[in-house]
Amino acid sequence: MAKAENQIHFLGEIGQKAFIVKDNKVLMVQGTGEKYWDFPGGRLNEGEEIEKGLLRELEEELNITEAKVGRPFFAEVYNISKPPKFLLIYRVTLTNPDQEFTLPPEELSGFR
Repeated sequence: MAKAENQIHFLGEIGQKAFIVKDNKVLMVQGTGEKYWDFPGGRLNEGEEIEKGLLRELEEELNITEAKVGRPFFAEVYNISKPPKFLLIYRVTLTNPDQEFTLPPEELSGFR
């Protein structure tokens, strides 16, 4: 077996995002001070389970309290920032599709 050139293990942040469809539309958010739109979510805290971390982020960002995290369908490492980021995108189902989203201004400037 050939020896790998770079044997340093990944050290960075883990980001988890939610792909949510409501009324046949994909939910996107815009962070405060950001110009791009993204899926809701954020970074995983140390010692936090991924599913619980994503649910925490959804509650913090949009007051989503009734959701089920499904399987991830996308993973990518981004080395363009320090520390590098490992991103996972999960399918998330709203278990109460009638719940209202709220927008904390310290987190987000908009959703659509």
